[in-house]
Amino acid sequence: MRLDKYLAIAYFQKGVSNFLLEKFEEALVNFNDSLTFMRGNRWIDYEQLGLKYKLWSCEARFNRGLCSTYMRDMSVGLHDLITAHQEKGDPRHDVIDEAIRDKAEVR
Repeated sequence: MRLDKYLAIAYFQKGVSNFLLEKFEEALVNFNDSLTFMRGNRWIDYEQLGLKYKLWSCEARFNRGLCSTYMRDMSVGLHDLITAHQEKGDPRHDVIDEAIRDKAEVR
């Protein structure tokens, strides 16, 4: 069996896992890869592959922004959060606005 190295959702999920493990540099690379393999699409619906998930570019940017802020690169992180805000497409993405309001405060 061959793995699809262009599966953006796989890189996104790997980034989430690395973020939760506090491996922020690795997570940042994963979210970058996710955005690269989205190839400029605003979202990708994976239902045709049997996954009940739609990956939005704003989700990858939001998480990439959080990685940057956790690595203390606030200007890059906030830039990603603002870009994610501009790409929002679902009410669940309101968390992006909350992070901007809180200036992605690192706890």
